[in-house]
Amino acid sequence: FSLCLSAHGRTDEVSFIQDGFKYIVKTDSTVSISDAGLEVPLPVSADSTLVIPSSVCHEGKTYCVERVESSAFGLRQEIKHLVVNEGVERIDEYAFEGCQSLTDISLPSTLYDWDNNTFGFCHNLRRITVSEQNEDLDSRDNCNAIIDTDKNMLIFGCTGTRIPASVTVIGPFAFRQCCQYLERIVIPEGVKRIERWAFSQCINLKEISLPASLESMGYGMFNDCMSLESVTIPRNVSEIPGEWTDCWNLFSGCYNLKEVKVDKRNRTFDSRDNCNAIIDSKRDVLVVGCSSSFIPEGIKAIGDFAFEGTSIPAIRLPKSVRKIGSGAFLNCWFCSSISVAPGNAVYDSKDDCNAIIETASARLVQGCSRTVIPDGTKEILSLIHI
Repeated sequence: FSLCLSAHGRTDEVSFIQDGFKYIVKTDSTVSISDAGLEVPLPVSADSTLVIPSSVCHEGKTYCVERVESSAFGLRQEIKHLVVNEGVERIDEYAFEGCQSLTDISLPSTLYDWDNNTFGFCHNLRRITVSEQNEDLDSRDNCNAIIDTDKNMLIFGCTGTRIPASVTVIGPFAFRQCCQYLERIVIPEGVKRIERWAFSQCINLKEISLPASLESMGYGMFNDCMSLESVTIPRNVSEIPGEWTDCWNLFSGCYNLKEVKVDKRNRTFDSRDNCNAIIDSKRDVLVVGCSSSFIPEGIKAIGDFAFEGTSIPAIRLPKSVRKIGSGAFLNCWFCSSISVAPGNAVYDSKDDCNAIIETASARLVQGCSRTVIPDGTKEILSLIHI
């Protein structure tokens, strides 16, 4: 631990390079730290450890290192171990993004300002330690994660994370972009909410176990989890985005997802007739689908972006459907067959056109790679990969 002494007098904002780092003067007594450039070797030790110092002496003045700048050390593959010394308060976004060799980080008690993108694409990161004296953040129970202490929210996890039972929220982007090698994870009982994009781009995630305590799931939660095969929605989940929230559904990019089940005790949602979709039970609206879904008879509407980014091969619209939401089949590149059941009062697929036609307006609202636009069509709203 280095003692920081305040320098007197006004210091203009300048920068200097010393001991392999670039320092940016912020006040008379504080600096931020950044990479000095590829032409200046990083001061890593023999075992590839980079230590972010707590202070620096320059031209007779001692400055406290207050923060690590945005994108400061991105893509520096020589960093395997990272130690951030006491005194550093902030680490900005992308500061260590793409440091593929990084395996472990140690964070100080003084750190309080944190960005989820700090360690994006650090796929080999497996160990995370936050000082036990930190009052804002912790890594309780040797969990290899960063937790917001007051909120009991896991805000950053890695491949080696074990989620503690005391956590109640998985924060937005918590595992995004840093867990390429994560294959399975168990969310413990007690977690009530998983925020948006939490597991986005965990491309090798095959299995996830969700707890009965879970109540809310955020949009894009499994975006691009292309190895995910099965998901069971627990009985207490009452909030799932699928309409009017964002242009991503839960399973966008989950091309191998074959099974979606809703616990039969759930009073808000169901997956009736083994349809492999999530349905709003009271409104009979299909809010989220996947690549193996079918739309059961009795469904009144397809929610906004319900099938966005899935590999559903065929769309069969039953006669009960009266509304198709915005972007319901957006980016369904693998769809090659579309039909509407006879007797549907709103839509048709006349002349076996492989499209959904809004009968009253003669508008083609959804097409696919095999669509033949029928005579009399007045407007084309959406065609998939023709």
